[in-house]
Amino acid sequence: MTRPLRLTVDAHGNVPDQFGNERVGLHATGELQRSEFGMPYDQRVAGIPHRRRHDLPRARRRGH
Repeated sequence: MTRPLRLTVDAHGNVPDQFGNERVGLHATGELQRSEFGMPYDQRVAGIPHRRRHDLPRARRRGH
């Protein structure tokens, strides 16, 4: 099942890597209700609502 998920994204600046590509650090957070995806509450997994944090390093090649 696929559904849109609203994320809050913070950018943490751009820096060049050792190959001259531009790197940007991103931090994304979002929240979902497991029950909306057919996943009822289970004490063995994280609670409801489920919150997740991801740190997303990204690169852009030189000249692009």
